[in-house]
Amino acid sequence: MEASTTSGRQLLRLICILVTNGLIFVYGVFLFLPSHNWIQTDTEHVIWLSLGCMLCFWSALGMATEVLSNSWARRINIILPSAIAALMFSTPLWLPRLGERQGYGSDAGEATWFYIVFAIIPTFFAAWNFWLYRRR
Repeated sequence: MEASTTSGRQLLRLICILVTNGLIFVYGVFLFLPSHNWIQTDTEHVIWLSLGCMLCFWSALGMATEVLSNSWARRINIILPSAIAALMFSTPLWLPRLGERQGYGSDAGEATWFYIVFAIIPTFFAAWNFWLYRRR
């Protein structure tokens, strides 16, 4: 009975990790597609491309380590969504200043609230993954 419970938990964790990291991967792919209207300069394109590639790399690595039952899986799959949430929650500190320097004005201030509201999603992913790993 113990073995089936353990394998059931591992299967649940694997499915949840594939869902959370799969969604992060899809978002990463969306970032490095070149057909965005908001990208105005080559520097912005390089930044969005780099960010998308990093998200895809780390989410794929997290999924692979989970499938292979590597000891790094827990660290990667909890830290990845936590880091995304921290970046999104930190936007009130740096995005308005960056917007002023780039000439966007109040658009950057409005975008900070967008990031704060949507930071709930990676925060939920991090909490969910943490809970799944606590149930070993």
